[in-house]
Amino acid sequence: MIEIRLINDNDSIKELTILLNKAYKRLSDMGFMYIDSYQDENQTSKRIKDAFCYLAVENVKLVGSISYYPIDVHKEDNWYINEGVVDL
Repeated sequence: MIEIRLINDNDSIKELTILLNKAYKRLSDMGFMYIDSYQDENQTSKRIKDAFCYLAVENVKLVGSISYYPIDVHKEDNWYINEGVVDL
């Protein structure tokens, strides 16, 4: 069974970074340079700092993640306030 929960201080940023790098590797190999494909642990920490970062954990193994950013995080960039625009 997969548990979905917020990240906490006991979770490994290194493990999350490795998961993200692997998940985006195929896209990177196709020429898409998403930050997740090459970010380091420091960048991972910065990117989840202002987010609600949820982890998918199965039998103590990290198998997925998603981060949700409140709208005010992007308030300086008017693009994100347009109807129909989603930042994934």
